[in-house]
Amino acid sequence: MIEKQLPYKYKVYEIIKEDILSGKYQAGEELNERELAETMGVSRTPVREAIQMLEHNGWVSIETYKGAVIRSFGRKYLADLMKVRTALELSAVEDAAKNITDETFAAIEQTYQQQVAAMDSSNNLDFAQLDRLFHQSIYELSGNNTLIDLLGNLNDMIFVTATKALSGAPRRQSTIREHAAILEALRCRNADQAVRAMKLHMEQTHCNVQHNTSID
Repeated sequence: MIEKQLPYKYKVYEIIKEDILSGKYQAGEELNERELAETMGVSRTPVREAIQMLEHNGWVSIETYKGAVIRSFGRKYLADLMKVRTALELSAVEDAAKNITDETFAAIEQTYQQQVAAMDSSNNLDFAQLDRLFHQSIYELSGNNTLIDLLGNLNDMIFVTATKALSGAPRRQSTIREHAAILEALRCRNADQAVRAMKLHMEQTHCNVQHNTSID
């Protein structure tokens, strides 16, 4: 049951989206409005509205005779996402380097240290979630709310494949090195250096995500 706060559709949207990110729902799986409404203790209207939002944001597709289906993320789709994400990431980190304070730097550094500690963990999800948090912290430092919203959704889509992409020790190690370079640039408040470090990180991330995507 979910807490009854208006509007329901946004809460339902977030719950379904988090279930997709956690792997509860797999690509190709159908969403049943009636079952979701009963589980969450709401009417079918907010569930239907949430599914429409999920379709608009690229999380589900509406198929004839099936209804709402969790979409798959093939190589071409991910390549397009990464191209857009990279442009926004560079803008975000450039602004973050200009806006960062000692306090906000300490918070990002703490996330980085947690990711270092999780590097040898057998739980791929923990490492990937910390990766997601590291980037989200940079988005928020940009101070650009439109960019924050866009990047949040794009980064979450990449996250669907990131758990597998970050499962290997070599990529985890290189991710930590790339994050360290970004962190150092932020510490120095060097926007140009931060952009260069983020560009390299995005290039490596793109290659790794593509390599670990089995769907064409």
